[in-house]
Amino acid sequence: TISVQGQKDTGPKISTKKLLKVAGSGGDPLKAIEALPGVILGDDDDGEPAVRGSSPEDNYYQTDNMPVGYLFHLLGDSTYNPDTIEEFSLKAGAWDSQYSNAIGAVLDTQLRDPYHEDITTIVDLSFLRAGILVEGAVTENSAFYASWREGLLDWYIDTIDEPDEDISITQVPKYNDYQLKYQYRLSETSNFKIIALGARDTVELELGDEFEEANKEPGLVGQARYEGYYNTQGMTFDTLLDDGTTALFVLSHKEQDTKFKIGTLFDILATSNDVRLKGLFETPLSNGDQLRTGVELIQNTVKYDANGIFNPCNDDLEICDPASAGKNESIADKIIMKRARVFTAYDWMLSPFWEVSTGLNYINNDHLNEQAFEPRIESRYEVNPNWTYTAAVGQPSQSPRDFFSTLEDVGNPDLNMPTSQHFVTGFEYTLNDSISAKLETYYKTLDGLVISNPDYDEDTAPDELKYINGAKGHAYGLELLINKNLTDDWYGWMSVAYSKTKRKNSLTGESFTYSYDRPWVVNLVASYEWSKKTTLGFKWRYQSGSLLT
Repeated sequence: TISVQGQKDTGPKISTKKLLKVAGSGGDPLKAIEALPGVILGDDDDGEPAVRGSSPEDNYYQTDNMPVGYLFHLLGDSTYNPDTIEEFSLKAGAWDSQYSNAIGAVLDTQLRDPYHEDITTIVDLSFLRAGILVEGAVTENSAFYASWREGLLDWYIDTIDEPDEDISITQVPKYNDYQLKYQYRLSETSNFKIIALGARDTVELELGDEFEEANKEPGLVGQARYEGYYNTQGMTFDTLLDDGTTALFVLSHKEQDTKFKIGTLFDILATSNDVRLKGLFETPLSNGDQLRTGVELIQNTVKYDANGIFNPCNDDLEICDPASAGKNESIADKIIMKRARVFTAYDWMLSPFWEVSTGLNYINNDHLNEQAFEPRIESRYEVNPNWTYTAAVGQPSQSPRDFFSTLEDVGNPDLNMPTSQHFVTGFEYTLNDSISAKLETYYKTLDGLVISNPDYDEDTAPDELKYINGAKGHAYGLELLINKNLTDDWYGWMSVAYSKTKRKNSLTGESFTYSYDRPWVVNLVASYEWSKKTTLGFKWRYQSGSLLT
């Protein structure tokens, strides 16, 4: 028996299917997220997304309930074969309590299950990339797929010289990625899955004496090389219990390695091994409500070996003294960081028109010797069949982004986790199955951001802490999304976002506009189904420029 289930693509949400067809994305839904309101890319062209005034490092990435190292290659392509993606969602603020360790955004990717069909092979070849996807049934109750992709730019471009800037790219960006998924159906209500995915990126530069930044930082001259990779492996078991409870158990391991060398300034090798055990439970109640609970145990072991000139830089405050003014350091060690968290959420149906969801996330950070409570509440009220009022409040926290800042020798092990408060409210409007819109406004605060201590001096004030929770910030904005679903052979959307982002030095009281502030972002996206085999796409984007000073 084959059972096919689905639902209409209605409402203001932009589905993964639509993101797959955004012009210029190459069929990659992750690369297409910049067409969503409130999203800018880290350096305006590629890189990790910055969402609603937060840094890209403030995000958390997971796939199939397992953490992943990064979502985008150096050239901007995502680290997934789009043929393996079932669903992608961006949580921009006040997200559900099941997510943790982020104050910017949560990017959640779900890989589809393998098809239980005859084994097939798909080969993808272009001037930029080659890939292969093998998929099919192993037995009557099991199936798999395996994907491998590799960039080809380095096959026919050895070096790129930019004499005006005195930069030579001695190895163009090189990358590869893979996904593997195996599913075994234990019964009609139970599944066992094995998942493995990873990516690797490498680039190498040669910076000359006439390099612009070398005038104030001579140590930059020489070879600059970056190599990074991650591998995530995991096993999941999901089942439906007799009382209707859906249970999911996840055991995962993520290895992430970073090698970075730049001139004579710094040479670092860091390897992180993250092991997690997670359990998620959803229980429907007789009155129509739903109870959701979960627990997660995390142990992260980091080995590092760093040599060079160490001079902290305040990225959030944009205060960076020349690195050559720092102190020569040679450090090598291993640290073990443990965290445990428990969350619970209750989804109330107060009436046929009013739904309220409350949640609480409890975190115990053994490395920082700190505990945190993250409350969250969301409300949806259907004013009439066309209008729905929404509101949400959340208070997430995040471990310091740079683990070096928490080390005994070069950092401050007594740092606190930065926190944030998210306030979101808006209206959703549905005219018919074709036209819908969403107007949302948000206000977000950031507290306890980690910065280097300006009072610390190796010679005159060696007892001062090198890092402190000394900065804060806020962001606010208004976002409009108008969505047109597929009718008359075309669909599309328009998004308009206005925002302001500020940072403040808690020590001096100085406030300034943050570097990721882009006041206006407008997107127009449209796709026209010319025929069953041909679709024409269009995308137009307007974005305010970044600060020059």
